[in-house]
Amino acid sequence: MASFEINGSEFFTGFVKDISDEDFILNCIAKNGEDLGTSLFKIEDVTEVRVNDIDDRRRLLLYKWRKASL
Repeated sequence: MASFEINGSEFFTGFVKDISDEDFILNCIAKNGEDLGTSLFKIEDVTEVRVNDIDDRRRLLLYKWRKASL
């Protein structure tokens, strides 16, 4: 689980599903642990990366809880 700031404005959090030299696919997870689906981002647009911070750990816990409940 990681968070990516895109163009210095908005963070997207989730699991990196695929990566190439130019872009990556992120399976986005909402604040309440909901799976938002996949999004494609250009690596050159990333301005900050956060890995396993407190918000990411909370999202991961809620994500796992939702998956176990289904």
